Amino acid sequence: MSENNETTPDTVEHELIIKFMFSIPRKYTLKKFEFPLQNHPFKYGLLIKNKKNIVFPGATLKDFTITSIPDQLKDTTKKEFSIHSLNPDEEIEIWFGQTTTFVQGSIWIDCKIVPNEKHEIIHTYQIDKHEQISPYEKINEWGNNYFIQGLYEFQQARTNMLIAILTLITLLEGIFGLKNIFINILILLQEIFLYFADLIEKLL
Repeated sequence: MSENNETTPDTVEHELIIKFMFSIPRKYTLKKFEFPLQNHPFKYGLLIKNKKNIVFPGATLKDFTITSIPDQLKDTTKKEFSIHSLNPDEEIEIWFGQTTTFVQGSIWIDCKIVPNEKHEIIHTYQIDKHEQISPYEKINEWGNNYFIQGLYEFQQARTNMLIAILTLITLLEGIFGLKNIFINILILLQEIFLYFADLIEKLL
């Protein structure tokens, strides 16, 4: 394998769309997070798609690094991962494992994509949070901005929501009485169950 970026008449150019992925195991939470959470375990990896209309013969992914901004603290995955051959528009998911990070806020993630042959070069594309695709400027590399949600902000938002719910319950109790609220909720649930039961009976 080679990291030579020189273009020659025999050079074959490939294009890969790459997107960062993460997943928080269900045993830790039932909530769906938009971003990884500080000091909270999560799996992470990349979704890689062949953008060109020719077969991508494969490459090696290495030196995946998470860098906090502006601290410039780095966490690099030393393992190398094989990208197998991909047909046009074919995708592959590569998971690096599980990690926990103490950083929060904006981060920069990048890695090297080393082609299998010297005469090949790889252009990569980023995907932002709005699913917009844009080319990355470096050959045989990929990088993108991302975000780690701060634990304090998450806990504060959850506390504010609980306070708002308790305030609403207190207000409703003062106006209607707590007993009447629960009775109305039970009546509403009964109506919902009866509706679905009737719908299932008609389908059968």
